[in-house]
Amino acid sequence: MMNGISYENYCAHWLKRNGYHNIQLTKASRDQGIDILATKRGKLYGFQCKYYSSTVGNDAVQQAFSGTAYYGCDIACVITNTNFSKDAIELAEETDVLLFPNIDPDADSLLHRLFNVIVFLFISIGIVILFYESRLTQYNDTIVLASISLILSSILALFTNAHLIIAYLSSFLSFCSLLLFYKENLQNIWLFSLLLFHFCLDCKALKKTMQNNQKKKEDLQLETLQEAEQQGKYIADILKDEFHTNITWNKTTIQNHTTIHTFHSAKDLSQDFALMEYSFQQYASYHQIQKTCSFMKLSPKSFTVTIKDK
Repeated sequence: MMNGISYENYCAHWLKRNGYHNIQLTKASRDQGIDILATKRGKLYGFQCKYYSSTVGNDAVQQAFSGTAYYGCDIACVITNTNFSKDAIELAEETDVLLFPNIDPDADSLLHRLFNVIVFLFISIGIVILFYESRLTQYNDTIVLASISLILSSILALFTNAHLIIAYLSSFLSFCSLLLFYKENLQNIWLFSLLLFHFCLDCKALKKTMQNNQKKKEDLQLETLQEAEQQGKYIADILKDEFHTNITWNKTTIQNHTTIHTFHSAKDLSQDFALMEYSFQQYASYHQIQKTCSFMKLSPKSFTVTIKDK
């Protein structure tokens, strides 16, 4: 029976499958709003896990946001088996909290078991046909090749989540077995129907793998943008202390591995750009930051800072 604690354990395994490392579950008695700590690409993530039968509201986002300060996390997250309310989504956008909806162990477990049963069934069918054909005095090379393709595509189907190339190869071999069996067994409508179902199943697995890859790509882009925005706010604080004036960060754009931050100053800093650039380069050198930066004036009170790897 799934409950809050078992859902946290499931989420820990789900995070491991999705590229997170150093996964730790906090103590339930004093978790301070964070149930799981995990790292990814050098960042510490704090996860609030909610196993609900209804929509998750603002409270979970607030708990995750406050919990990150206690644990020193870089990014706050909420993960749930259901969906988030409109207010929770808006609050998450304002506080930079990442939301992971529909991470449902019940659906995941049932579909995964059903998929594996069907795949092993087709492996068995391929082995039986191959064994039967090999016992004949004059076996049919096409049937043997089709059986091998069916077996290989079924085995690869068990690992479609591992890599997109495996999913493509599984679908290709499934299609080959369908064509080969169709060529030699036009009269066997049941076998053809099963193989067509197998091919459709492989295509569905391929589509799911592509969707997962796309989601990972989007998550990476979002994380990169959030990290860049945090960098922009940090630069604004450095310049504010250096020049004793109110400097605010406006926006960040990323183009071809180059980050461009836009800032606004309370006073005219046109004459200070050279000093600003020198001061920031000194700061970067002192802290061993392997980046180069350049300042460009947009108006008397606004400017950009372009940062890229050395």
